[in-house]
Amino acid sequence: MRLGIVTGFETEARILSKLSPLVGCAGGKADKAATLAAQFADQGCDALLSCGIAGGLSPDLPPGSVVLGRKVRSVHGLLAASDPLCDALAQRLPGAAQGVVAASEEIIDSPVAKRSLHHSYGALTVDMESFGLARAALDLGIPFAILRVVADPAHRALPSAALVGMDEDGGIDIVSVLRSVLFNPLQIPALIRVALDTQTALSSLKDVVKRLR
Repeated sequence: MRLGIVTGFETEARILSKLSPLVGCAGGKADKAATLAAQFADQGCDALLSCGIAGGLSPDLPPGSVVLGRKVRSVHGLLAASDPLCDALAQRLPGAAQGVVAASEEIIDSPVAKRSLHHSYGALTVDMESFGLARAALDLGIPFAILRVVADPAHRALPSAALVGMDEDGGIDIVSVLRSVLFNPLQIPALIRVALDTQTALSSLKDVVKRLR
């Protein structure tokens, strides 16, 4: 299988490059995720995967929880992933939670917003790339799946410094983060918690890659 993988951050892409040479960062942009999917199709991929860390929506999923998304839902509709591809991933990742994942065009940063999205969509996680990839995959006639690891759990609010931390290419915008911290130093403890949760998620993602190789 020649797999095309779309993720958000460069850090995730480096981890996922051990699964496939076709890995791209959409930087939280659904349209860019769709463009990357089309590019990977032109390079001969026969399956597409939206993979990386995500926001937790279910209160039952702590940081590091692995989620296999069989459907992705957004304000634009509900799209179903490939059952055979999802089944193959589930066999290699028997502990993964399975269900609906939500797609958002903006970061869901508060427990109230997460709880609302969980109740409205019945979704386990939320990210910003999966719907774009799913839409492109269906247009291209290529099977796709969604595999995400919870970073910030459902009860965790994200500080403003975390919201400005990703640039459009999936890199870390250090200047914006530092500017936010200098403007509001009281958010530092919350930012440290987010960093620890993210490290837990990335460690889990590395384990996922080992199990899939």
